[in-house]
Formats: sequence, structure tokens, C-alpha cells
Amino acid sequence: MDVERITKVKKFGDEEIVCYYRKCRKPLTKEELSQMSGTATDLFGFCPEFNPRTYVAEEGILCEQDVAVKMRDGITIYTDIYRPQHATGKVPCIVSWSPFGKRPGDGMDEWRIMGVPNQTVSNMAKFESVDPAYWCRQGYAVANVDPRGIGHSEGDHELFGTLDAQDGYDFIEWLATQHWCGKIGMCGNSGVAMTHWRIAAEQPPSLACIAPWEGTGDMYRESTYEGGIPAYGFPEFIVGSVTGENYIDDMVYMAAKYPKWNGYWEDKLPKFEKIRIPAYVTACWNHFHLRGSFEGFRRIRSPKKWIRAHREFEWPDAYCNEGLEDLKRFYDRYLKDIRNGWELTPRIRIEVMDAYDYDFQINRPEREWPLARTQYKKLYMDAATMSLSENTFVSPSKVSYDGATGIVNFDMKFEEDTEITGHMMLRLFVEA
Repeated sequence: MDVERITKVKKFGDEEIVCYYRKCRKPLTKEELSQMSGTATDLFGFCPEFNPRTYVAEEGILCEQDVAVKMRDGITIYTDIYRPQHATGKVPCIVSWSPFGKRPGDGMDEWRIMGVPNQTVSNMAKFESVDPAYWCRQGYAVANVDPRGIGHSEGDHELFGTLDAQDGYDFIEWLATQHWCGKIGMCGNSGVAMTHWRIAAEQPPSLACIAPWEGTGDMYRESTYEGGIPAYGFPEFIVGSVTGENYIDDMVYMAAKYPKWNGYWEDKLPKFEKIRIPAYVTACWNHFHLRGSFEGFRRIRSPKKWIRAHREFEWPDAYCNEGLEDLKRFYDRYLKDIRNGWELTPRIRIEVMDAYDYDFQINRPEREWPLARTQYKKLYMDAATMSLSENTFVSPSKVSYDGATGIVNFDMKFEEDTEITGHMMLRLFVEA
């Protein structure tokens, strides 16, 4: 497939780098989408016609659609704001910021392939974001944003870089000036959570708290070069699916062009240490966001931070009743100033899995991470016996396999009940 690209010379510190941008995916109508097939058409591609208006989205929920917001450099972006229709005073607002389109519910049913039960999420919800149908009825407003270059918003989109974070700062400070707006928080999972780290690190004065539920931090080590191994598939899916009228930072092409660390990748690193506001983080053991979630929790400087690790996929967890009730307690405390005892919530809660669901534990409280009582073991892979052992092997051995289809297993037999919780490290010598 031919891809239209442009270049820009950008300066990162003292380093000038030629950066590549590709043309965003053309916005499609509902009729065009109905004639296509494939996961990507379910997830992205739909962008409704530009239609600034105010209307009642559902009984009791007012929607201001395509509200224009100007950034510091003059670029205009657009947001949809849902708020309680009959509120008499100011209401707190939850911001959802990501490149995934602010009105996807109008044109798709993405939740059916994400493990979320049917009719759990309304068509007002931005992908991987809070649902206005729930939160507006709890006394909150929701701002779904199309950042720079997304949908009808002007400019070219910068994926998870400083410019995107600065735009988030500008939006939050604009939002704080609206007559109906009280305190402001951010919420979302996956790509939405990833923007939290970066925007919060810009320290917008009006941002009161964040809830980044499972967000990658290091785009180089955790996404395009996972552990140093090129992994372009999923980033290509994201970059190639984003809908807009202009161009998007082509992170996949940049990864191939600049496989070694430089200022471009440095610019995408969240400055975790600059985050000082309350944060409620989640992580799931089975997802590539795992490292980013725990690194973010560990490194942010907020004295009020919590993490909950679980075994579900991120989407069902984000919309289950228990998760929503927990999140509401967090927001009620820091966006509504309700003294509800949230501070008594254990700072670290983890779910410990069991192969046969016999002895698993949910929300087990812990005092620190990594766990202080961890006993680190050094194990050796023995290719002669295909085993893991605490004993060093006596003589060299080797194993080979088909790199395209084969796998190699090194087995270990546990003589007693053992819990594996925490960080692991593999030192591996391979030859191709």
C-alpha cells in the first residue's frame, strides 16, 4: 500500500532530526464502513461530519458537540462535552484525550471484540475512556477530545510527544475557565492512559488528579523495540488506523529509520518525576502496558498514589461495576472533596493468579513494590536437559529451533508451593 509522507526537521535539545509524517486515514462515513470488514474498521475510521451544536444526548445529559479550543500556537482543536443537564452549580470534569476519535460510538461497536458485555457502554463513550452515560448521572462532566490532527482538529498529530502534552495542558486550562466547570481529572485506559503521564508531567495548575489505567511509558523499549527486538506490528496498526484530515507522526517509519536511541525517542518518554498530583493506576499481568504502569506508579512523586494489579484484560476491568465504584470513590475524594475514607485504601493491591483457580487472591494488600519479602533466585537454562535449575551446568550444550514456527521450553519442577510475583530478568546468549 502506498503511503503519502512528508518530512519536518525538528529540534530536540541540541539535536536536529528529520521526522517523517504519514497522511492520516481518510474519514469514512457509516455507509463506507458498512461495506468494509476487519478489526481496524471496527476500531477506527469513522468521523462524523463537523456539526457544532448543543443537544440532549440522553435524558438528563447535555452534549456540546465540536466545541473549538485554541492552542498556544493558534491551532484549533475540537471537543465534545457531556454534562448533567440540570446541574445548578459547577461540576467536576473528567478529560479523555487520545488519537482514537472523540465520537466512535456513533459508528462502531468496538466493545464486542474487547470482551466487554453488550450494552455495557453507551454510544457516547470515546474508545478506552469513561462513559458519559454513567458519569454524568454521578454528577460529573466528561470532555472527549480530538487532539491536534485528529478528526476535524487542525494541525498534524504528534504521537505521545511534548507537543501533544502541551496541547493537553492548554486544553485543561481552557476547560477550567468554563462557567460550569469545577475540578478537573483525567481517566482512560491504554492509549488514553498513556497521554495522562505526559500531560500530568506538564503540571497544568487546574489538573487535580489522574487515573491512568494501564498505560505504556517508554514507546521505544515497550512498544516499537520491545526489549530491543523490533515489534512494528501493533504500532503500525495504531498509526495506520488514526483518522484525520492531515498528517500523523509516523512512529513506525521513524523506528526503522532511527533504530537507535535519539532525541526523538527521548521526547516521547514521560517525565514521571514531575507528576505530583493524586493518581490511581491499574495494571494487568497479561498486557504490554504492565511495565509502564508499574514504572509510572514507582516513579511519580505524588504522596497520594495507588495501584491495583489484576488478571483481566484492560477493557472488561475498566467497565466492570466493581472498578467503576472504586474509581468513583477516588474521584469523589479528589474532584468533589468528599471525605469518604479513600485514603484508607491500600496503596498497593494485587491479584495473585493460580493455574487452577484454586487459591487465587484478589486485591491482596501490600505495603511496597517490589515486595520486600521477595527471595530472588538465579536459575540456569540447561539445553542438555531442557530444564531450569539452580545448579550451573557442567558442560556446554546447545539447542536449535525453527525461528518462524518453533519454540523451546525450559521446564522447572517446583517441590513446594511457590508464588512468583514481581520483576524477572533473563540473560540470554543467542545466535541466528
